Amino acid sequence: MNGLIIINCKLSIFVILVGCLFIFVNTSNTFSESFSHLGAYRNQTLIWPIIVIFLTILLLSLYYKNESGQVPSFMMGFMYLIPALSASISEAINGVFFNRYEEVFLNYIGVSHILYGLQHWREILGALGKDVS
Repeated sequence: MNGLIIINCKLSIFVILVGCLFIFVNTSNTFSESFSHLGAYRNQTLIWPIIVIFLTILLLSLYYKNESGQVPSFMMGFMYLIPALSASISEAINGVFFNRYEEVFLNYIGVSHILYGLQHWREILGALGKDVS
């Protein structure tokens, strides 16, 4: 099972790089019409995919290549799930604005990273300040 989780996490890293690049290009081309409902937050829609690509490349070069970095992966998983959850809540209040494929994309990579991190749950609890002897 651990081998499957590691392969899935590596696949999700590739999906992140391609998907975020696609989201950035798509958002850049349709920026003014598609995100006018976000008001002051519409500029953040352009910067988010670039930050994710940068952090993914950084983590790939520092941790993932050695199959380590469960704690950063665990934290990054929540970074991916928060926008998906926020989009769902916003749609429940304001109506449908977000692309379903982006929500599935964010949920997949978020859960993949969290599962990869949970392989070493003692290390994660230690990083969070819990004593696990």
